[in-house]
Amino acid sequence: MDRHPSTDGLRQDLILGALMLAGVLLAMLPQVHPDAAAHPDLVRDLLLARNCQGGRCVSQGSPSSMAFFHGFAFNRFLDLLPRLGIPLSALPLTLLVLHAAGLSLFFHVLSRETDRWTGLLGTLAYAGLTWSRIIESPQIFSLLPFLLNLLIFLLHKTCRASPRGRALGAVACALLWGLATQVHLEMLLFLPGAAAALLSLPRTRRVLPEVVLVLAASWMLLSWDSLAANLRILGSAAWTPSLARPGQAWVSAGAWGGWLLAAALGYRSLSRRSEGRLPLFNRIMLAGAVGYALSLTCILTSHFLDAQYLETLIPPAIWLAARWGRAWIQRAAASTLLRWTIPLALLGLIRWQHPPAATPGLSGPLTLGEVRLLTRALHREGRPFDEIYARVSSGQGIQSDLQSGLWLEAPCLSGARRLGELAPGAPRVLLTAVPSGFRPEPWEGVRVASRGRDFLLTEYPPWLDPTRFAPAGESPDAGGRRTWRTLAFDNPDFGRDTCMDGNLPYAARAAVSPREASALVFPVRVPAWGEPRVIYLPAASGPGRGLAACAGRFTAVRGLKGRLSDDGRRLELRPAGAAQEGTVTIAWPVSDPRCGLDLRFYPVPVAEMPAKLFARLGPFLD
Repeated sequence: MDRHPSTDGLRQDLILGALMLAGVLLAMLPQVHPDAAAHPDLVRDLLLARNCQGGRCVSQGSPSSMAFFHGFAFNRFLDLLPRLGIPLSALPLTLLVLHAAGLSLFFHVLSRETDRWTGLLGTLAYAGLTWSRIIESPQIFSLLPFLLNLLIFLLHKTCRASPRGRALGAVACALLWGLATQVHLEMLLFLPGAAAALLSLPRTRRVLPEVVLVLAASWMLLSWDSLAANLRILGSAAWTPSLARPGQAWVSAGAWGGWLLAAALGYRSLSRRSEGRLPLFNRIMLAGAVGYALSLTCILTSHFLDAQYLETLIPPAIWLAARWGRAWIQRAAASTLLRWTIPLALLGLIRWQHPPAATPGLSGPLTLGEVRLLTRALHREGRPFDEIYARVSSGQGIQSDLQSGLWLEAPCLSGARRLGELAPGAPRVLLTAVPSGFRPEPWEGVRVASRGRDFLLTEYPPWLDPTRFAPAGESPDAGGRRTWRTLAFDNPDFGRDTCMDGNLPYAARAAVSPREASALVFPVRVPAWGEPRVIYLPAASGPGRGLAACAGRFTAVRGLKGRLSDDGRRLELRPAGAAQEGTVTIAWPVSDPRCGLDLRFYPVPVAEMPAKLFARLGPFLD
């Protein structure tokens, strides 16, 4: 039978865990960047939170990759920070402190189930596996470890409570789990283990209506619009065929099958016949991990796999390793040398990981603070917000960061019916990150100073117009003319109360289908006189950022006199005394899984600059 923990033991564990994690936190503070990276997912959630600040709050979270909508809990968390006086630049530190608090709770549970030495090693290993990513990319996944560890702590106390206290604990766990599922739908993968535990524990079956009511109430209060949207999707007979990825109709059925199998296995492991084999809490952890793993296995057959999807399995994995390796760990603890060297080695793993440096590299992602600086600089130059994302090009991956993040500073454009109307040959701006203190010539553009690196904004009349394009497979008409598509499109949020301008770059990219995006034709007009120009194709942003294989290639040049580089990424054009009008065809490796180009078709990254400027900026380009 599970024993009841003493208050003194709980206090000692929490104090020891807090001291240990405070040391780890101090070790990691020098690695924390003073501003959050402008990750597209974070920008999207910040835009949703901004609607609440403007009184247009619609509690529908971001769409997931499996067609459903996440809850609105993380957006409410982002909205709460400025209300508490915490600037968004402190978001990485805020998430880091919450993660440290969650690890302290995990330490208490693991040390109670094993011993304090094992709890120390397991918690340090946990920190080493997760800390760097939370610093590197503060986004929706970064809040899950804290909520998961808080749930584990509460579940541990519920299992050790009196029979009457277990019913109340089950309701409290349901409330916390409901909140976690509203941060990310991934937490629903624990449903089989949760259902098995609820149906198997003494006295908890009686509170089944209360548990369901608490779950429903938490979604209705915090994420009503997401709940309504997900219910509409579930109620539609065509929801599975409408999913974007091939084979997901089968995967959805497989996920349900995995859930049922996991629930059956969990119920069997939690039955009274298994009571003498493992303590109650251990059996619940095992049932939850098995259910999560089975459900995730079914889904991942047609879903991309990122490391954050596996981080939720780290606590049960460490718990299993601690349970099964306890004898070896205790033998190691008997050696004074190992007793000191193992924790120090784990601390070294945490301290000398490779999170982002305090100063970002030239091609590193933009931070929210840098997006703010660049947006305001462009606005001072008279650039309308609804055109900046179309007018700015870059020879680095930072272009897409600015395109999505600039809306955090923009006024709401829901009153404009049509967006992106650009005249042919409209001036464009070249955006380049340069070393701090870079001194441009007056003709080279405006320098914007930032922390650790500066930015150069160069205005130029384009020779290649990337706002007009045609799929390479479309044939010209009988007169040899092409029908150019343009960036202009109807505002998808026109007349709505909400302001979702961050979707505009994605709406613009919808002008090009995945099949067409592999190769596009663009018009080029070279004047009779002038300085030579270089048109450069950088590596596109995405998972393959920085890979030369992920850059576009010039595959055809017609009607122009130019010199093409051996790798096809650089085209130098020279005036020839008479105006030249022609086209270039650019192909992108959209089918290469390393590059993540399927979501980044348009506007395409094309950098154009005078040849003598390219000679100076070439070392800084991707």
